[in-house]
Amino acid sequence: MYTIVLTGGPCGGKTSALPFVAAQLRKHDFGVLTISETATELFFAGVREQLSHVDWLDFQEHIMRLQIAKEEQCRAFLSRFKNAQKALLCDRGIRDGRAYMAIHEYDSLIQQLRQESIAIDNARYDIVCHLVSTAHGAEEHYNLDNEARVEKTLEEARKQDRRTLDAWKGHPNHIVIDNSTDFDGKLQRLWMAIKNGVGISDDAIA
Repeated sequence: MYTIVLTGGPCGGKTSALPFVAAQLRKHDFGVLTISETATELFFAGVREQLSHVDWLDFQEHIMRLQIAKEEQCRAFLSRFKNAQKALLCDRGIRDGRAYMAIHEYDSLIQQLRQESIAIDNARYDIVCHLVSTAHGAEEHYNLDNEARVEKTLEEARKQDRRTLDAWKGHPNHIVIDNSTDFDGKLQRLWMAIKNGVGISDDAIA
C-alpha cells in the first residue's frame, strides 16, 4: 500500500491533480482512495467564520488530528480491497502544518502526538509531490477561485509556497513539479513521478 501526498503552494493544482492521478492508478488496477484537504473541509464546514474566536495553534492541532484519523480509517478500508496494489492519495499531509506555525510550535505538537503512539515520520508517506504555486512562473494563472485560499497576492502565495517546500525538506522521496510547462504538461510530469515511484513500467498497458 502506497501513501502519496500532493502538496504545494496556493493555486498549484493539487485539487485538480488528485482525481487525475487516482484515475491513472486505477487504469493500472490499483485500489485507490483519496483524501481531500482537511483545512478546506473545515473552512467550508463553517470554521472560517469563527476563526477570530479560535486559537490558531488549537485549530492547527485539530487539522492534524483529523488528517491522521482520515488517513488511518482510509488505510484500514483500503486493506480490504482485493487489488494486489493499493494507493492512498492525500491532498496535503501532516508536515504541511509546519508551514503555518513556528517550528518550535510544530515540534511541540509532533512530540505530543508521538507520546500518544502516533507515528509521525518520513515513513508515513512513500511519495511527496510538491506542485509549485502558479505564483512562481505562471503568474497569469494565479487566481482566488478557491474560497478557502487566504493568499491574496502573488508575493503572499510565493512565500507560502516556499514555507511549504521547506516543511517537507528531508523527506527521501520529495519531488518538485514546477511550472515549466502548461498545466497538462504539469499533470503528465506529476504522473511520471508517481508512476516511477510505485513501480509501474513504461511498457505497462492501461
